[in-house]
Amino acid sequence: MKNLLKKFLIYIIIMILINGCNYLNRKPDEYFLRSKVKLENLRELIRGKDKLSFIDRATHLSFIHKLFNQKEIKYKIENYKSDLQIEFELTKNFQDEIQELKKIVFNDLAKSEINDKLISLDSALSFIDITKSDIVIIFQSMKENDITYISRFMEDDNSIYFRIDDSFFLIYSENISKLNLERKIIPEKLQDNWYYYKGII
Repeated sequence: MKNLLKKFLIYIIIMILINGCNYLNRKPDEYFLRSKVKLENLRELIRGKDKLSFIDRATHLSFIHKLFNQKEIKYKIENYKSDLQIEFELTKNFQDEIQELKKIVFNDLAKSEINDKLISLDSALSFIDITKSDIVIIFQSMKENDITYISRFMEDDNSIYFRIDDSFFLIYSENISKLNLERKIIPEKLQDNWYYYKGII
């Protein structure tokens, strides 16, 4: 018991130090330069899917989860106007997230509903005009690029924002002035129509 407690305390100290260093090293401009091509590819895939409102890949890795090598990832896809939701999760000790993700998606194990009524995954995907392969590609890209969630702006469907590592936002918009952002926080232009935003969306 003492050894376990000691291990736990050492782990907490190490994680605090690591997370502190990561926080100081989170530079949006450097991240954008490294990830621009992948972000553009992901945006291009989503751009033509105008019924795709929100995509979430939420990881739950608390100290306890990490200490015992347990992982929990929840996935969600939504269309706001129709109240459509697709949800599924990984909660066991798994080695390869993407392979497990493929099993869920291609074996129709995801929960799908519209207006609080259960529907098949195929029907849900048909409604928002994406394929099972698209789902895998999107979530794999989110994993590789530390993207927590992606959403369209209600006031402009062509404007999309990306939450990066639960730390900051990157916005793609051709009409940035029309977006409902905090007045006191001005988006910082990176390149083309990409912006870094440190406010709340």
